[in-house]
Amino acid sequence: MTISIIGYKYIQHNLKIRAWGYECQFTFISESDGRIFDDVISVPSLKIGETDLEVLIEKRLLLISKPLPPPEIIVLDNSQVENYLKAKGIIKPKHTLDIVKTTMSKVAEV
Repeated sequence: MTISIIGYKYIQHNLKIRAWGYECQFTFISESDGRIFDDVISVPSLKIGETDLEVLIEKRLLLISKPLPPPEIIVLDNSQVENYLKAKGIIKPKHTLDIVKTTMSKVAEV
């Protein structure tokens, strides 16, 4: 049985019996960017029909092929960083970032 899903090249799939139920391990390659998707889904039975299996695999591929959103970038000025480090006890209340930078530069030179 070869599974046909638009936008993906079929490599292989295996239906397996596990202690917790039935599963299908599958491998597809995205035709658009060449990414390889090798994943496992639960299936209701080893006698699942080809079209039902295609639907389950396609749903999973749509879910895992979505690009991840870029990480949120937080920009802080020196005073915000200094206050954070003081609040966490990383630097002493009387210290400033300039003192920390100078000390670290001296340590790096040694």
